[in-house]
Amino acid sequence: MLTCPMVFALRAFALCSLLFYALSQAHAGVIDQDVRLWVKPRHEVITCFIESRRDLTPKVMMAREASHNVRGVAAEMRAQIQSAVEKSFSPSSTGIYFSGWRSCGETSNPDIYIGEADLSVAGAAGSIGAPIGKKTASSIMISTGYFQKRVLERLRPVISAYQLQIDEDKVSLEIARTMGMKPIVHEFGHLAGLRHEHIISAHYSEMLEADLNGKIEHLVRLNDPTDSEANTKLVGAYDLFSSMSYLFIRNDFTMHLIRVLCVAQNQQKATLSFTLDPAVCNFPLLDSFLNLNGDDLSLGDHEALRSIYLNEAMKLDWLKDNDLKLNFIKNTLKPFVQSQPAFQANVE
Repeated sequence: MLTCPMVFALRAFALCSLLFYALSQAHAGVIDQDVRLWVKPRHEVITCFIESRRDLTPKVMMAREASHNVRGVAAEMRAQIQSAVEKSFSPSSTGIYFSGWRSCGETSNPDIYIGEADLSVAGAAGSIGAPIGKKTASSIMISTGYFQKRVLERLRPVISAYQLQIDEDKVSLEIARTMGMKPIVHEFGHLAGLRHEHIISAHYSEMLEADLNGKIEHLVRLNDPTDSEANTKLVGAYDLFSSMSYLFIRNDFTMHLIRVLCVAQNQQKATLSFTLDPAVCNFPLLDSFLNLNGDDLSLGDHEALRSIYLNEAMKLDWLKDNDLKLNFIKNTLKPFVQSQPAFQANVE
């Protein structure tokens, strides 16, 4: 997860750091009671890309696991990260936004350092919230190789089971690129001040209902025990499908598998012993879950951040959309997934 000397610290590790496990869920806005926001002019937070470990200084707060193997991020990945973050955060949509995106050596007093590290878990590690004082800076470390390897490993059994006539390398790369940005945007959500959604116990049953794979409860109970709802407050309403959610990222691959199967059937590139129910292949709803437009923040995330940084009143119009999505999962997708051995074999 992320480091703790950042005002909205979720978890405290040695060296004031937190590690993100790339499976998260947050609220329309769960924040600490003692709020310390980014108060720079226009809430513009300056990022930079590490070229090598030499770019790091003692002021950069890092997650423990990422602190020994840091290196630069490839140019293609830099462009993808910048695009994903800029599509998700902007002065009008979130109030807080991120700029810069040059090498750290070319950037004066950056707030966020971004680098590559060989993390043993999926996704990213980084700092959370605004630093305390001016002598520290935040960091995000990413693990770019994880997703493509894991996607291909999990896609192949489905290709075999349904005899899909698709280019597995191309499809797995497309899925990995989409999935790989979600943990990174999640980290930037923490940097903006949002905490995990699943820590609010009053809504725990809703998360279990929306869990396609039956693994959320186990994962949440393995979560760092210091990531609790003590000393937190909810901004607006509970957002089941927030981008800060374990559920959001954990359901993601299964949603991609369903979409691949639907596309293959439509293009007659699959040999199925059954016909997919058209209700399962609801592309507008599937695409809304997968955020194929590139904006990985939920409507609730956007509204919460605008209320925090722009003092806008929350309308909560997105709650109706969340109800529609939850019904789609409970009544259509979940029964389908539970009926398919190939999908059950892909549960992590």
